[in-house]
Amino acid sequence: MGRDPFAVIADFGAYREAQAAVDAGWADPTGWLRRSLLSTARSGFFSSDRAIRTDAETIWQVSACPVTITCPLDSCAP
Repeated sequence: MGRDPFAVIADFGAYREAQAAVDAGWADPTGWLRRSLLSTARSGFFSSDRAIRTDAETIWQVSACPVTITCPLDSCAP
C-alpha cells in the first residue's frame, strides 16, 4: 500500500464485483458457452488484414505487393 500512482485501489471494489460475475457465469457451462458464442457472433467484421489494406489505400495511397510464401513442410503433407 502506501503508494498507488495508477489509482488501482480506487477500482478494486468494481473489479471484485466483475470477477464475482465472471465466477458465477463460469459455474454455468451452458450459459458460458452461449454467451461466448453470442459475443463472438456479435463482434462484427474485423480483420487486421482489412484494416491494413484500407489504410494503405486511403492514407498512404499505395497498392498491394503480392508475396509468395513457401514452406518446406508442405512437401511432407500426407
